[in-house]
Formats: sequence, structure tokens, C-alpha cells
Amino acid sequence: MKIAPVIRFASWSLLPLLIALQGARALDFTPIFSFREVDGVKIPVIQFDDEGTKISYKPPADWHPSGSGGTLCIYAPGIGDSWMKLVVVGKKTPETPAAASVSGEELQAFARRFIPPGSKNIAFVKQGNNSFTLEGHASAEFIFTFSLYGNRDIASISLVDRSETTWMVMLVSSNTRDFGSIREQAISSMFSWRRVE
Repeated sequence: MKIAPVIRFASWSLLPLLIALQGARALDFTPIFSFREVDGVKIPVIQFDDEGTKISYKPPADWHPSGSGGTLCIYAPGIGDSWMKLVVVGKKTPETPAAASVSGEELQAFARRFIPPGSKNIAFVKQGNNSFTLEGHASAEFIFTFSLYGNRDIASISLVDRSETTWMVMLVSSNTRDFGSIREQAISSMFSWRRVE
């Protein structure tokens, strides 16, 4: 994977994450639009390739997915700049925790690295555990407020220790007014994540 073109546009603080992504892309977030049948009703879903098996996932209703490789972005309709992002991050760099068993402070510092570059006045709000599980793996959620482009926004960053080699990171960001609803829709959608038999 060539990362040189990406570096021009990325914050230097994200460089270790870009390097860590190399080799961590067993889960390919290129969406394949499909259906899941439940009691004779076809429900629209997207699927991803995960080392030859398929993952099925239903984004929040009317949200628009776009992804490839190790990143999936999903944009909320009609609510300004509200979005969620799923990212697969490799555990190859010293800045990336090896497991969820590290201290809460280390996990918080790791989560903070996903706040959009250029953000100012970053403030930690709270930590929550197990907002959702992913294939039996617990999540740790960290909520921050920050200023970006003249707006005061809020972000939920959830970390899932997905395997011995990768983390799954879910970012949810919105203005403070819409955040509760956006966060709830994003977290609820994660309960639709399942392997296709």
C-alpha cells in the first residue's frame, strides 16, 4: 500500500495510525449492497469481505455509506455534518495499545487520537463501557467535545479489541444539539453486525 499521497493531506499526528493500517485490512469496508431476509421480508443491508467470509451490517435508516479498505464513512441525512466512521487499526505501533486490558487512561489517549485534525479546545467528557459488543468483543466508549471550523462539536469514540492484530474504532460526530440522537442511531446499528453463514 502506498501512503505517500495520503500524507500530504493528513495531520502528522495521524502518521502512526496510517502506518499501523498497513497489513491490518483483513476486513475490507468496500460496501456490497445486499438484502437479509427475516420472516420473508427483505431488509436492505451492506456486506463486507472479511478474509473470505462476509459480514452483514444495516446502517441507520437513510444514512449514506461510502467506504473502501480499512475505513467506512456513513453520513446522516439532513442533520448538518453528522456522521459515523468505522476504522480497522493494526496493533503494530508502540502508540497503539496491544489489548483492552491496558489502563483507562491509555485507552482514552488512544481514542483522543481520532478526533479530527485541527480541532481546538478538546475536552474529555466521560467514558462508558459496553455501549455495544462486536462479535462478542466489548467496546469502550470515550466522549469528547472540541471546536473545529468555528463550531463546537461532540464525538463518541468507541474502541473494540477485535483480534490479536486489530482494533475496530467507531467514531460518531455531530453538533451538540443533535448528538444524542445521532449517537443512539449509530450504536443501535452496531447490533445488526453479523457474519453471514
